Amino acid sequence: MREAILLVNAAARPAILAIYDDRGALLESRVLDGHLSEVLARNVALIAARYKIAKVLYAKGPGSFMGIKLSYIFLKSFAIAKDIEFLAADSFYFSGGEPILAHKNKYFARLENGEIALVEREISEARAIASEPSAAPIALDFSQFSAETAPNYILGAV
Repeated sequence: MREAILLVNAAARPAILAIYDDRGALLESRVLDGHLSEVLARNVALIAARYKIAKVLYAKGPGSFMGIKLSYIFLKSFAIAKDIEFLAADSFYFSGGEPILAHKNKYFARLENGEIALVEREISEARAIASEPSAAPIALDFSQFSAETAPNYILGAV
């Protein structure tokens, strides 16, 4: 069975699952349509039946709160059960540094000082960004991933 790296970006909408070879070259990817709680485990099981998962990577946020939470719990548990490495990258790595949809016309943006803030965008501008399809990177930059896997929810005070 061929070894592969599993990547899940559930901070994005829709969520993306991708498989890479050991050098970080994209082998295949798929959009996870439907409720993540229903499709993530099924899709990971299908991939695990075809590949020997050697490493698990995920987008730790900011982005979809529920997507980050579900993917972290599921993938961390999967990695522990299979005794494989679990790493995470900041969601801005996957967005190319562009703002990430939070809710309606609000976006997470990385400021010049490195901090992450919630910013508002005009509806027409927000629709244009939100309508861009999610995609898995063609090649992984392993320097962007670390063992610091705790989710980065960026939730405001309630």
